[in-house]
Amino acid sequence: MKADRIKGVIPPLPTLTDAEGNLDKQAMGSLLDRVINAGVHGVLALGTCGEFYALRRETRQETAEFVVNHVKGRVPVILGIGGTCIDDVLYFGQHAARCGADAVLVINPYYAPLSAESLFHFYQTVAENLALPIMIYNFPQLTGHSISADMVRRLAQQFPSIIGIKDTINNISHIRELMNQVKPHRPDFLIFAGYDEYLLDTLILGGDGGFPASANFAPDVTVKLYEHFCAENYSTVFQQRRDLSRLAQLFSINAPLPDLLKHLLAMTGMYTPDGNGNKTNRLSPEHIAELKDLLPLREEKE
Repeated sequence: MKADRIKGVIPPLPTLTDAEGNLDKQAMGSLLDRVINAGVHGVLALGTCGEFYALRRETRQETAEFVVNHVKGRVPVILGIGGTCIDDVLYFGQHAARCGADAVLVINPYYAPLSAESLFHFYQTVAENLALPIMIYNFPQLTGHSISADMVRRLAQQFPSIIGIKDTINNISHIRELMNQVKPHRPDFLIFAGYDEYLLDTLILGGDGGFPASANFAPDVTVKLYEHFCAENYSTVFQQRRDLSRLAQLFSINAPLPDLLKHLLAMTGMYTPDGNGNKTNRLSPEHIAELKDLLPLREEKE
């Protein structure tokens, strides 16, 4: 596939499973259809929201296969293949290629810190052994190590198959540095915001889109923001940005993000946990009460 198909709003999907940890295909299919019909420009499976780090190998493979097959080319599919073992990363990358994924998302190894050269060698190994387009995934809050703009530039210049980055970092300055240091050398390199709140800032700076978690349960907000930005309808863009700020309060709750998303999907009517076997019991009653208090912020706008 051509990298220029990857743009805009790409929700990072939660992996919906039953009480035994098996993929709930009915729920996943419903979620995929809803976000695609709402106009998202792609989907990401098996990223942080998809809990790649907590799933059995068989479930990861089944999820990858199901998502690609269900989407059927309607939008690009990006599959997360992250892990701490390079052999596992390559295994899941080769599986993604066999599935027919459009690209893969590769987080840097976590737990043990890597030197700059070791990090470069890691992505070099991935690029030299996979045929699919590769997006770097920078999430220093969880990995303990931020991938510098200079490192991204080196990788982008040397490996054409490394086509972009999902930059999940809680300030806009890192994305600004990516724009300044990488785009002049590689204009086609894709720069995406990982956090919802930085989607507009990224677009203004010349970036290509974002992976907003809110697009799972309120896709219209970020889809409209992106499309009206491209059409230069800035008054609508500003209104959508204000709506996005209200939604962002939902993510201030101190609870695992995948569980927040699953409960939000249930509370907005996208699926019923008790009806299809999905269990999201890790949220405390206090967390659920907070969600119910904040969700009217969304409902008031509809």
